[in-house]
Amino acid sequence: MPPSVLTRIPLVGRYFRSVKPTPDVVREFWAASLARWDTTRIDKANAAEMKLVAEVLGLLGVLNQQDFLRRFTTTVGTRIYTPFDPGVPTPEWALWSQITVCVHEHHHVWQDRAAGGLGFEWAYLTSSAQRAQYEAEAYRTNMVMDWRYQGRMLDPKVLAALLKNYGCSAVDIAVVEKMLALSIPAIKAGAMASDVCRWSATWLDRRWKWV
Repeated sequence: MPPSVLTRIPLVGRYFRSVKPTPDVVREFWAASLARWDTTRIDKANAAEMKLVAEVLGLLGVLNQQDFLRRFTTTVGTRIYTPFDPGVPTPEWALWSQITVCVHEHHHVWQDRAAGGLGFEWAYLTSSAQRAQYEAEAYRTNMVMDWRYQGRMLDPKVLAALLKNYGCSAVDIAVVEKMLALSIPAIKAGAMASDVCRWSATWLDRRWKWV
């Protein structure tokens, strides 16, 4: 569904921004993103390796096995494991969330390539502080997308609290919350969190004829 005509009015427009993506838009956006960043989407529920990870996390008491498979999208290298089929909404994954997580996970791919692959994965797995930093940068893409297309600013405190699911410490969480809060003025001024975020916004702007 295209944006309301009210979004075209300077100053007033920002308070009426709210787009509702159709299943076709979500499917097309995922297809375009996978092609642009040379990635592959895999159904998480049917991936043997993800079932094994879910079992290990459950045994360790880190995360419920079914929660991991249904609620979390996981990226390993250029493989993105999703608990949904793009364009098909679920109770856990509304269409808009499917768009923002596509941007979020491709930002992780971008981080992986920037760090030389194994460098990213080693740092992510072995350092909770570095893991929190990587996730904070990806969460900023969520903030950008929600501000640009829904007219709302995600709460840094709520986003930072999600890091509890990633084994991050209270100090890590506090640092990320402050970092995200400091990003708000720049995001409101139109700053993009990464090349992935910039490309995604350009694609969606064209698709929705955003002004």
